[in-house]
Amino acid sequence: MKPKVSVCIPVYHVAGYIEACVKSLMEQTLGEIEYIFVDDCSPDNSLELLEATVARYPGRRDNVTIMRNAENMGPGLSRKRAAEIATGEFIYFPDSDDWIEPDMLESMYNKAVETDSDIIRCHILLHTDAGNKRMPGKIDYTIDEWRRHLIICEDVYVGLTTSLFKKSIIDSSLKNFPSRRLYAFEDYLLSVKAFFNADKVTFIDRDFYHCNVGNPNSVTKKISQRTIDSKLSVAAALHDFCSARSDFDEFSSLVYNFMAVAKIELLTHRDMWQPDRWRSTWPELNDPKYIRLTGTKTHFYRAIAGAVNAKRDMIGLLILSLLTMVDNLKNLCRR
Repeated sequence: MKPKVSVCIPVYHVAGYIEACVKSLMEQTLGEIEYIFVDDCSPDNSLELLEATVARYPGRRDNVTIMRNAENMGPGLSRKRAAEIATGEFIYFPDSDDWIEPDMLESMYNKAVETDSDIIRCHILLHTDAGNKRMPGKIDYTIDEWRRHLIICEDVYVGLTTSLFKKSIIDSSLKNFPSRRLYAFEDYLLSVKAFFNADKVTFIDRDFYHCNVGNPNSVTKKISQRTIDSKLSVAAALHDFCSARSDFDEFSSLVYNFMAVAKIELLTHRDMWQPDRWRSTWPELNDPKYIRLTGTKTHFYRAIAGAVNAKRDMIGLLILSLLTMVDNLKNLCRR
């Protein structure tokens, strides 16, 4: 019998979390589930814990596949490997350090069938040291509103983990996906492409997904040269995808906003200060007006970009130093 849902999940450095994650997946009320785990060369005993946990659910074991990457590929390419062999009607991409409610997949699958939707979304509950909170956001967007908000990461969760996708949507969205490892925003890219390839999105007003934001090994917590390079690669791929569409004019300004924000990363870290690279990367976007003002920091970043664009690099670096000093003082006051 064809699975209703294929769960595709990379596993890397999650020994402290994988048991709770797998337990929540195995105990789903939906019966017809295919599980595809991808061991991404995890340096700890995550794989052993995964196998031991799966063994406690003999009724599910025949529906579990464990793939192994020959080298560390990152979550984006690991998800791609799993999705390419998935046979379910729908695809679900959880993270291996989080967990879900027991009726999540059944409720979302039934809603997808009932509404003939390409994507079903739900709420995400963030678990922090300070307590639990729901990530805010509207639920009644039109498909074009979803696309606009996703492109600029505004008022919506851009990750994959709260969405159930029709398999055909994921297949289309993985075409021309970057072939080299990405260290940031790979979930954003797939999510945006999926929403552009979808015709109908439905939201379930439930806190189905539990996100553990305390994992110190999470790549997204670490800013580095490779995460900046990855964001630039994602911005280029986003432009290539959207500019090939007939409706590009409707979204072009938002795409340029994202590209400008991606390249401003070259000017927002003193130890990775690269004004020449910023000026030469998409020079048509060097005008600071492309940086959307969303808070105090973006005002500073506009000022930095303006200074660097005028080849006053030392002034830009001075502004960045001031911003860094203010951030450090804020952090000290919170302790």
